[in-house]
Amino acid sequence: MIVLKAIEKNLRSNAQGIEAGKIDAILVKEKKELILLQTNHDARDTLDAYLVQGHVGNLDKAATLHQRELMSAFRECEKFVGEWGNPVALLDVLKNKIKFVFFVLEDARGVYTIFES
Repeated sequence: MIVLKAIEKNLRSNAQGIEAGKIDAILVKEKKELILLQTNHDARDTLDAYLVQGHVGNLDKAATLHQRELMSAFRECEKFVGEWGNPVALLDVLKNKIKFVFFVLEDARGVYTIFES
């Protein structure tokens, strides 16, 4: 998700707003209120601010290691996308090479046991 946001920011800065808007619509839904990826950890606001507004944050103001590592990941992904050179080609690689696993749970309470273990 962080790489997708970095691609979206790169496209937007290179005047490719239509493609950037498509990625943004995947990451953030319903008038910027529902984010596709959420965390219940202490750095939730940091991740939310990046996915919604593209705000990287200041490493010096990070309160926790988790928050600092997220901010570093934002910077690293943006650098990677910039060095790739063609964000649309990178997006094609992501769409064609990355596979996702979809779980259906009978009991929603099991999500914490499964995904936090």
